[in-house]
Amino acid sequence: MMQEPNFEELLAQLESSDETDRKFAVEDLGAMKRPEAILPLAQRLMDASASVREAAIEALISIGSKDVAAALAPIVASEHVAGRNAALDVMVGLGRSAIAAIHGSLLETDNADLKKFGLDALLRIGELDPQQDARTISRVGDLLYDPNANVAGAAIEVLAMKPNLANPELFLNFVGKGSWLEMNALFALAQYPKEQTAPLLRMIDARSLHPQAASVLKKITEGL
Repeated sequence: MMQEPNFEELLAQLESSDETDRKFAVEDLGAMKRPEAILPLAQRLMDASASVREAAIEALISIGSKDVAAALAPIVASEHVAGRNAALDVMVGLGRSAIAAIHGSLLETDNADLKKFGLDALLRIGELDPQQDARTISRVGDLLYDPNANVAGAAIEVLAMKPNLANPELFLNFVGKGSWLEMNALFALAQYPKEQTAPLLRMIDARSLHPQAASVLKKITEGL
């Protein structure tokens, strides 16, 4: 019977100069699923080796606890682009178990980049439930009015994922204001059944829109 690798030795192996050694250590630690391995594995999301980062993504997803999602916040806040992208992949892989951590660690911050990252994660997870995730959906609704246009635009996209997440009338607030957000709002309205949004779309004066937005409005109102 093969002896299980020593946990402490595997942690030390994560610092090896050999990327193959680091990758094997990540895989073994992921298989152990010990909570103490979460932070060291999360650090490997910023490894110089793409194969080690990929192994760390798989290991953290396999552990699958809410603690994993919470451990990703410092990486998301870092300037390490590959690490941030890897952290997003982990969150998406965790699915619904990551939503609470995304809300608390990312959406409730004052940092626009973190809020945008959290919204992007929710969009890719795509599993918000009106009952179970009411607090998070409410927070996304607040972010519609964030002073950062990228955050506000991402919030529109999240609420437009499913017709039961927001009243479509909400998106009319962003139409006709000359902002590029009106494009997002129009695309959001297009996600709803036409019989539900037809009266709203007919209320929009195309002359008040940016030319590109007017073109979008014309396309989505064809046949109404």
